Amino acid sequence: MVPDQPQPPENLMNHMAQIVQMNDKMIEGMIQLQGGMQSLATISLSQCQNLEKLLNIATQQQDSLQQFIGILREQALAITELSRSLRESLDSSRQLARTIDASAALAKANQITIKALLEELKQAKLN
Repeated sequence: MVPDQPQPPENLMNHMAQIVQMNDKMIEGMIQLQGGMQSLATISLSQCQNLEKLLNIATQQQDSLQQFIGILREQALAITELSRSLRESLDSSRQLARTIDASAALAKANQITIKALLEELKQAKLN
């Protein structure tokens, strides 16, 4: 026969049972926490991927805007050149108009001179 071993007090057994239950609950809570952390990690990874996509889109938009600005700059230079050309053309037209006026005045003077010479020739033939 085995000598009787002393039994722990019932109060101690209740405490140990409570500790085991608390330990089981803590393990369950940690498992749930781990699942929640994995979900958060998945969500965070997804958000990082979305942010990378947004960054790529923003970079493309910036490149497009820089190209658009370049096109606007070229158009502004072309308009400036056109404006300068139009001013030069207008100045040339004014100079041409003055030349035409001078030519018309010279033609009129030549016409008067020719009429006078013809009149002189008529008078010379008559005499």
